[in-house]
Amino acid sequence: MKRLLREYQWHLLAIFWGAAVWLGIAGFARYAAMHGMPNTFWDNLYLTLQLIPMNSGAVLGPLSWELEIARLAIPALAAYTAIRAFALLFDDQIRRLRLSFTHGHTVICGLSRKGQLLAERLASSGNPVVVIEKDGNHPALSTCREAGIPVLIGDATIDRILQRAGILRAAHLLAVCDQDGVNAAIALHAQQICRKASGVNLTCTVHIMEPQMYELLREAEFSGHDGPSFRLELFNVYERGAKRLAHTNPLIDRSQNPVDRPPHVLIVGLGRLGENLLIQLARRWHCDGMATNGHLRVTVVDRAAGSKVEHLCIRYPQMNGVCDITALPIEMSSPEFQRAAFLHDPEGNVAVDWVYVCLDSDTLGLQSALVLRQRMGSGGIPIVVRLAESRGLADLMTGDTTRPGRLGPLQAFNLLDWACTPEWVLGGTYATLAHALHAEYIRQLATSGEHAQASSAAVPWEELPRWRQDANMLQAGRLAGHLNQIGYSISPRFQWDPPPFSFTPEEVEALSQMEHAGWVDAMRRQGWRYAPGDRDSQTKTHPDLVTWTDLPEAEKEKNRHTVRQLPAILGRADFQIERCT
Repeated sequence: MKRLLREYQWHLLAIFWGAAVWLGIAGFARYAAMHGMPNTFWDNLYLTLQLIPMNSGAVLGPLSWELEIARLAIPALAAYTAIRAFALLFDDQIRRLRLSFTHGHTVICGLSRKGQLLAERLASSGNPVVVIEKDGNHPALSTCREAGIPVLIGDATIDRILQRAGILRAAHLLAVCDQDGVNAAIALHAQQICRKASGVNLTCTVHIMEPQMYELLREAEFSGHDGPSFRLELFNVYERGAKRLAHTNPLIDRSQNPVDRPPHVLIVGLGRLGENLLIQLARRWHCDGMATNGHLRVTVVDRAAGSKVEHLCIRYPQMNGVCDITALPIEMSSPEFQRAAFLHDPEGNVAVDWVYVCLDSDTLGLQSALVLRQRMGSGGIPIVVRLAESRGLADLMTGDTTRPGRLGPLQAFNLLDWACTPEWVLGGTYATLAHALHAEYIRQLATSGEHAQASSAAVPWEELPRWRQDANMLQAGRLAGHLNQIGYSISPRFQWDPPPFSFTPEEVEALSQMEHAGWVDAMRRQGWRYAPGDRDSQTKTHPDLVTWTDLPEAEKEKNRHTVRQLPAILGRADFQIERCT
């Protein structure tokens, strides 16, 4: 409603002005008739306009209701219009003044598409946002201003600009420019500024696009902490998008893939998303122990498929022992791709189980997917098409998938829409761990056969109520703190086969007790209380809100099981546990 009022405020103001002027003219005409005055239309219009400086409203009664309303409404409208015009004229200056009193806000550096999405979503949810953009003619500036987002024009690698944006009072700083070097420089300058100040608590989240640089800098993600004043987080939309695709593929899931033969996956386009997807599929196939069923079969179609696959296998030598990769250097516009012979075995049967189209162009990606869909016929093989976001072609696909014979079972994967959410980006490492913990919860339910009778929490992360997502985030933070208490820390996992790790029985018991105590405290702060019987979300009662000593043994064992599985859970999220030095 606020957005609509802001968008149509001048239209509404024009309507109010028209109605007020009409009332004024009608009121003065009736007044003249009652007092025998020979006023013309222009006389009445002049007297109506004189109401703006309040020069013609002081007339003796009796007055008509039209004139009573007009002589009050027109001066009020004139004052409001003047204030709005003044505010519009000095809009940037007023917003900059407000920055001096803003605390706990988010500073977004760079109006890339990622920056635009994050700014719009944060602002729409009521979170204060400040944008720094170097290009004073950027087309997205008007959108930000219409949304009421303060914008500073300047270079975010300059300390003065960062300080004007209030990073010493901000909660988050997001560096989402299109150049990795610029984003890293922004983080470095912000860290230096925070070191010189006191009472600062800033989380700096940096987008790194190149996969190799991202992996190298992940080590700094855990070492880049200056106490409570500065925390460094990294994210990469392609890596997160690839993880989402890999973890939602039932063929790569041990619990959902009863077939003995390894699946055959086709990846069209080995750009940033395609490359990360191949890495994630191979890593998960290996780390989940699926390689005992044989090598994962992958066919890659790209104009430079051979060199790209060779480069990946050099970077990840384990891949050759996990996957059988067929690299086909084919142009998407070539007759060879149009024939799509790579889809079939020598007998002419469809030989792929899953297709990912990861081309950078939405239009080319959809065209390629349609070609493959036509060549495969109506076999129902899923085709996932990478699209930049949900607008445009993604909306078309969503609408057409209900029409048989049109787009068929094409599935749009909206990369930026999914990866550039405030929860994902601002949540950082804890968000990744929270997703992994929830995935483990679903896995346990499926293994125990309790999934059908489970609570509303037994749904994908995106379908969880917000309070359950927050609870998982809190649990992730608690576990990291509990590990520190017993001498361990969480670090990035670079090796596919890290040294085996397990907690001692004493450590399992200690962590289980600490996690239960933390859970009880968090639940009570949310208004929950103990009551025997079943859990009741309406009355906020739970039978397990007791001390560890009074907790039933079956519930204790659930806590211990989660702790024992923690190394594997973290491994699926590409983290590992190591002893603090």
